[in-house]
Amino acid sequence: MSSFIKILCLVILVFVFSNFNIMNASAQEANTDPKDVKVGVIKNSSLIKVEINGKAEVIDIKELYTLLGINKLNRTYRTITSTENIKIKQGIRSIDGNALVVVVSGSEGIILVFIDMNNLENYFYTGMKQSIVRKGEKENLYHSQDDGIQRPDIVTILKEGVAWVSKESDDVYNLNYLPYIFPKLVTTSFEGKTSTEKYDITSNEGVLSIVDGNKVLVSAKLFDNFGEEALYYKSLVKWSGQPRTEKNLNFNIVEDSRSMAGKDIVLEFSSENMSSVFNFPSTLSGWESTEIARTLKPIFRGTTEYLPYTVITRYGIGIVEVPIEDGDIRVYKMGDKPYNSLDKDKTGYFKPLLISDADNTIFGYIESSTTESGKNYLSLFSPEYRFGIKVELRDKVKPDYFLSASKERVILKEGNSNINSSIGIERAVFFAKTN
Repeated sequence: MSSFIKILCLVILVFVFSNFNIMNASAQEANTDPKDVKVGVIKNSSLIKVEINGKAEVIDIKELYTLLGINKLNRTYRTITSTENIKIKQGIRSIDGNALVVVVSGSEGIILVFIDMNNLENYFYTGMKQSIVRKGEKENLYHSQDDGIQRPDIVTILKEGVAWVSKESDDVYNLNYLPYIFPKLVTTSFEGKTSTEKYDITSNEGVLSIVDGNKVLVSAKLFDNFGEEALYYKSLVKWSGQPRTEKNLNFNIVEDSRSMAGKDIVLEFSSENMSSVFNFPSTLSGWESTEIARTLKPIFRGTTEYLPYTVITRYGIGIVEVPIEDGDIRVYKMGDKPYNSLDKDKTGYFKPLLISDADNTIFGYIESSTTESGKNYLSLFSPEYRFGIKVELRDKVKPDYFLSASKERVILKEGNSNINSSIGIERAVFFAKTN
């Protein structure tokens, strides 16, 4: 009898525990798939009210003046929301998973808020003081004067990030993009006209575009999580035991081979990896004398510090990340064929248009399409920011084109110094709830 009772108790415990897990899972699913979301700006205040499935939180944008130069959000500010996967860390606070994305835009700029779906008190926000572009003419702020319905701002929430259009000057606009993973602000300039009535943002398979009706004004290929996936190599020689630096390593290609070498490091690439990373034709046995290896700013991946080397060939560009101390070397692709300004002189010389900013955080260059003749891109990549972007150039590259760089920005100019295109990337400053 006692054995029967023990078995019965065990069955009951298993049943209760199973149902507890099912209820727990259901509760988590309810949090990450909200059925009832309400978000709104409390007018003439710095407050945004958020309600998810009956739970409410009032978010005070305490740094509103710092971000937008105002103390209160007026009636021009409207919100759009979506639930997305976010990865952000600031100090001891972080969100890694489903979050409610709230975008608030109005007269003085834009605010982005990320709210943890499982804990509404865990949130981050940032903002940019910009002239956000709306659809239509400036004098017609409201498309229904009776109802006071404001024309929509050109802002959209995508699966990968938030995109919006801002105005820089009379005929120069910016496409702005802030990805959810390792958030940062990316901007690229483009020319437009005064009327924005038919402006819109489109996204298709990693290509973000601003259109004016059927006309594409700017088109950008986005590379989120750039450098996160890599091939791993071990050096063919032992580490010396001394920390590697750019000066003491002297790392470079070994001409007429598939090797790269430095003070205490030797790499040997296979023909397949030379092709996949650097676009090398299978007919080539090794590096040419024109190949270039340039260092970028040291970066951390977890607790390991690396020296990134940009390896530029006439066929493609790759990154080789060498650890400061002993460990695996990381290798991954950056981009395709660099534009060669000497291609037409048949001398065989290689002179790509490329540049880095002063502290080597970003690397910019002109890329030529390997599939569409005559199509070129202004490209910017940064292992530091884990991001890359290629912006299609509207015109053919001219002989007098040159690249310049300011802090975290690459600029394509013509001989008369007129700016043809520019791309910038900068760290987005986020604020979290304070007790």
